[in-house]
Amino acid sequence: MKKGFTLIELMIVVVIIGILAAIAIPKFSDVSESAKRSACRANMRTIASQEVIYFAENNSMYGNAVDIEMDQVQCATGGAYTITIEDRGSAPSASITITCPAAVSHGNIDNGVASWVDSD
Repeated sequence: MKKGFTLIELMIVVVIIGILAAIAIPKFSDVSESAKRSACRANMRTIASQEVIYFAENNSMYGNAVDIEMDQVQCATGGAYTITIEDRGSAPSASITITCPAAVSHGNIDNGVASWVDSD
């Protein structure tokens, strides 16, 4: 009696491993994108908080990314955030929009109101 596996048994094992990989790989890809999206949203919230702190400390118009020391913060997919400040007469009534630079945007924050794309 011979010991070992037949070619058929080995082929069945390879097919089973292939099926498991076909199921698992897309799941890991989704988890990675979800983590990037969450990191991006957290970054935008941090930038919005820094804008409020800047205004409170300086009692003046909101600052740009360099003023609020957030110029090194980047989206997980790459690129710097866009901070748009629209003056409406006085600083407390200015409109601040923080936008994600990703090709498929993760959303934006407009005056503290978050607008997310593909919410988790």
